[in-house]
Amino acid sequence: MVLRLTTFSGARLTDEFGRTITFSEKGLTTLAYLSTTRTRRVSRTELAEFLWGDADQSNLLGNLRQLLARIRARQNADGFEVLGFEDTDVVLRSEGLICDLDELPRDVTVDPMAAIIKMIALMTGEFLAGIALDSQKAELWAVSERSRHVSQLAAAITAAPDEDGSAANTDVVRKACLCLLNLDPFNTTAHRVLLGSYAAAGQRVQARALFARYQDRIRSEFGVAPEPELVDLMRDLFPQSPAVARPGKVEDSVQKPGLDSNTVLPRLLILPPQELSGNAAALGGALIEDVTVALCQARTVAVVAPYTARQIARVPEPRHETYARHLVCYAFETSLRQDGEDLLLFGGLADVRKDELIWAERFNIAAGNLSHSYRDIVRNLVVAVTNQIERHEFAKIANITAPDAYQHYLLGQFHLRKLDLMHLRRARKMFRASLQTAPDFPNALSGLARTEHLEWLVTARGDNELLLSSERHARRAIDADPGNASGYHQLGVTSLYRADFDESVGAFDEAEKRAPSHADLIADYADTLVHASDPELALEKIEKAIDLNPLCPDVYWWTAAGANYCLGKFETALKYVGKMDDQSGATRLAAACWGMLGDASKAKRLMRKTMKIYPDFEVDKWLSIMPVKDNWHKEHYREGLKRAGFK
Repeated sequence: MVLRLTTFSGARLTDEFGRTITFSEKGLTTLAYLSTTRTRRVSRTELAEFLWGDADQSNLLGNLRQLLARIRARQNADGFEVLGFEDTDVVLRSEGLICDLDELPRDVTVDPMAAIIKMIALMTGEFLAGIALDSQKAELWAVSERSRHVSQLAAAITAAPDEDGSAANTDVVRKACLCLLNLDPFNTTAHRVLLGSYAAAGQRVQARALFARYQDRIRSEFGVAPEPELVDLMRDLFPQSPAVARPGKVEDSVQKPGLDSNTVLPRLLILPPQELSGNAAALGGALIEDVTVALCQARTVAVVAPYTARQIARVPEPRHETYARHLVCYAFETSLRQDGEDLLLFGGLADVRKDELIWAERFNIAAGNLSHSYRDIVRNLVVAVTNQIERHEFAKIANITAPDAYQHYLLGQFHLRKLDLMHLRRARKMFRASLQTAPDFPNALSGLARTEHLEWLVTARGDNELLLSSERHARRAIDADPGNASGYHQLGVTSLYRADFDESVGAFDEAEKRAPSHADLIADYADTLVHASDPELALEKIEKAIDLNPLCPDVYWWTAAGANYCLGKFETALKYVGKMDDQSGATRLAAACWGMLGDASKAKRLMRKTMKIYPDFEVDKWLSIMPVKDNWHKEHYREGLKRAGFK
């Protein structure tokens, strides 16, 4: 029996009669993934990491074994084989499966009209729409595939002959443009071809209406004017019409003193280097991340968060579709090279809308040059991106005279990427080493404060001394540099866990004023607002953080889920939990949601899963130490947990 896999508008496995074969989402995702690989096989370890992310290795392989056992049972019961299982690999059995991806034309320029007809028949919606992808690798793979489909269809439309004015061909091309706009609403190719088609057919009203809708939408959503190409086309098509609004640069909409705070800012992406390994890679990556956070202090540029930048950096080139998807205006791309004792960072800033290199430079980031290179990179980026950036904000960046201090600080930041006790204590050791040679370095003080409050969370021992020490270091950071957001950021977090909600919100408000584009800071602010029983404002903040850091870490989704639970939006909360790569930490919240929705079976299953992870968990004990401002909020959570079966 040969089955068919369709991957657009979801994913579905059907038999030769069109009947749907029951198959798990993870199984369908595996089939789609293997269909896009050259060898049509993948190791079990790699597949587990692809499907579930960076969770504990033993859990990953255990999950995979269960999945493969279910698939094997399904195949044996129904008499088909689409996946084969070897000792170390999982293999796609191509002879038993037809995948719609294999039917897409490889070269759309050979016969563009045939390619278009085939593509619009297959591409009925977005690739794997509605399928939960539970790892960063899977999400980036899907994004890459979706970008490829958009590019292929646009290329076919561009290559289609325009000298043939037959109604049939015109209708096909128009349908292709509408299909393309369904996948990419702001696609220039689709708008250009549709405008030309309407104008050639004398449908001037349709052409003007299409352009007006596009112009209004791109201005309302992004605060920018249409591309010059479309504006010029409209002028050529309708020379006697009133002047079409001239295209504006994104920089023209940069926020200046006195302008509406909702004005769209040009978006800067700083990509970390991917080459080399070990300490060199750690230093280079941490340096770029610190530059990114420093630039978040600017009022006239929006900076893509480091977490999302790291994910984008892993996407295979070319990256233009990825840049467009995340509304990137400027990209600072970096690479590393070891040259004897010197470690060289090569960086180039490009205006990605014009595909134009603005400047390129190399920086020596060996230990003795780190601080100097850091200041040079920030200064060059500030000057190059926009002259309106408030340069005096950057004059406050600490001028560390001892190079070892900054090197240790960067290594501390690198260890903070993993929040287990071992890495937290390694980070603390680095921050303390930094402060030995630069006692008033505010970022190192803030880093030290962060390790302490995170250890308090991770160990869950209620060690009050850790919180008090974290508060002391945060206040020292503020005293050392009142213009630096990091001290206020850590004071806000620490005050939250000491249940001082007013001070926490006040500290976060001061931090956000100093770094209005710092996604992690804003996400922590949102978490504080949830605990402070202000879920509406918390949702506003977390949505802003996600916009700045769209490929965000799990804690963002967890915060959004918690805010929705407070508002009684339990199904929405569960959707946010479902976006997490590792949902194990949120099983308690998910169980409470199902309890409030009245699904006792799902609630109790998650309750039992939670108790395996936290066998000593008790509702009253946990709620007694969880900082919550208003009693209704605590009782609301208690009710959900009790309904889920927690004791």
